[in-house]
Amino acid sequence: MFASLLHAGLASLAGFTAQAPASQAWPASAASAAAETREEPTSARPKLVVVFVVDQMVPEHLDRLATLWTGGFARFARQGRRFTEAAYDYAGTETCPGHTTLGTGRMPWKHGIVANDWLARENGNDVYCVADPDVQPVRQVARPFSDGRSSKHIRVAGLADVVEAASPRSHTVTISTKDRAAIGLGGKRPDLALWWDLSGGGFMTSTWFAAELPAFVRGWNATWLERARASDFAAQWASALPAELDGTRTAEDARAGEANFLDGKHVFPYSAPALSDPATDAERAKWASFVYHTPLADRYVLELARRAVEELALGTDEHPDYLGISCSACDIVGHACGPYSREVTDLLLRDDRELEQFFALLDQRVGAGNWLAVLSADHGVLELPEALVAAGGTAGRVSSKELSAAVKAARAAVKERFGEDFYVDHDSTGIRFSQTKLAAAGVAAADVRRLARDAFAAAAPWAERVFTADEFVGLERDKPWPDGIRLQLHSFDAERSADVLYQPRPGWLVGVGVGTSHGTPHPYDRRVPLVFLGSGVAAGADARASSPADVVPTLLAELGLALPSDLDGRVLPLR
Repeated sequence: MFASLLHAGLASLAGFTAQAPASQAWPASAASAAAETREEPTSARPKLVVVFVVDQMVPEHLDRLATLWTGGFARFARQGRRFTEAAYDYAGTETCPGHTTLGTGRMPWKHGIVANDWLARENGNDVYCVADPDVQPVRQVARPFSDGRSSKHIRVAGLADVVEAASPRSHTVTISTKDRAAIGLGGKRPDLALWWDLSGGGFMTSTWFAAELPAFVRGWNATWLERARASDFAAQWASALPAELDGTRTAEDARAGEANFLDGKHVFPYSAPALSDPATDAERAKWASFVYHTPLADRYVLELARRAVEELALGTDEHPDYLGISCSACDIVGHACGPYSREVTDLLLRDDRELEQFFALLDQRVGAGNWLAVLSADHGVLELPEALVAAGGTAGRVSSKELSAAVKAARAAVKERFGEDFYVDHDSTGIRFSQTKLAAAGVAAADVRRLARDAFAAAAPWAERVFTADEFVGLERDKPWPDGIRLQLHSFDAERSADVLYQPRPGWLVGVGVGTSHGTPHPYDRRVPLVFLGSGVAAGADARASSPADVVPTLLAELGLALPSDLDGRVLPLR
């Protein structure tokens, strides 16, 4: 359930060999090249495009909190062009595929990121979407072990790559607290991708992107803990919600189904860790985790984004720049407490104010007519099943034991028929068999997969559909397949996807005992906000079918750049 935390925090003994691109050179400061206040636009083309992602933001948030918005979300809601039917057109609705689709304009089957993790073909090892043992972390503090991160698993160029190819003097930067979010938004090789260092160093990168942290990042990192100590989060995360929440659909603070979160509880307030002066390494790490779990994460991402705008003079010359920003706290909090929790509402209202500071800086430094921003999310989420049942709906939880029982039934059926089960491993979405063992036994892999599918389905009444990989191999992806096939096909990769794939019935979570999650092809996981904001953009709602894959072609068209021929998205009308 909380795989993102594990990937962000676990260390490894991986060797390091790859280095940063030799061409990368970061100025100590480019701020002096920019005027303090920019004039109105001198051309119709934006000088800076910003992709702003709120991880796990459902589109209903824009409406349910409409009366409370006062900042950046108010701009999106009232001045932006909102595509109300936006949804991902694939099944594997997770963070890494979503950000990579937003960053490249392609579906997972094409960009290669079919999930946050996938099972290796023969040994069942968990392959993390941005893991790379051949690159070295680049961080503020020295740590003996860490996992390398890069975009080597992404198979296509992204928005940043196209912008850089058209204008090598352009800056392309992505920032998030999640490594897979920053890297996915960046495509193959942005100038820089930055993510949060849970060991306590601030923001970090890897040698895939830069040999060292730029001066503006090092300067920001040097005081992050001191600023946290002096902030409104110094002692605790306390609710800052207004007394009147009628009409916002915000739930009560304590609800059935919520996961224990910070402090081992799921109600406000949440105490901050102890902090000595000077802080110990252990305290820094605990505070880094506290930041990651609270609105401070998004505040810090947007602070660093403002610093990047200032120090790199983004959007201030004839070379267009790209800034990708992903605020991840909504996902971290939402997994534990649900999308309509008081915690998520509190966090979004804080993000609204932080985002306004960012937009105000763009107005001042870049010019109100010189930038174009888009708001979206990497996926949606299911409301807490307990809340859905209480409201009269059908929902529930499938325990890990129930999942394992269905897997065991599939293995037993295969072994009874073929004498060996050929099993490698399984996860919450599928079963992997060993091709080596199948070949050695002279057994047709399709027969094994079909038998396993049928046995699994018979033992899993909670499964809406069960597929074999053979059902997708060779299908023409651009044909008008029924939704049940099309969505899975757009997430399917013959090498990285499982041999038997299953999806739960609507409203059911697999292997998630408390809190909530996403990852299915059901509408609540696929639907996301999609709003464009900037000079000349016609405000209002647009109900045509759309997708976050449309972001890259639309921005490239606005920049006047040629569109790659293999994009899955299309140009959306903004005027």
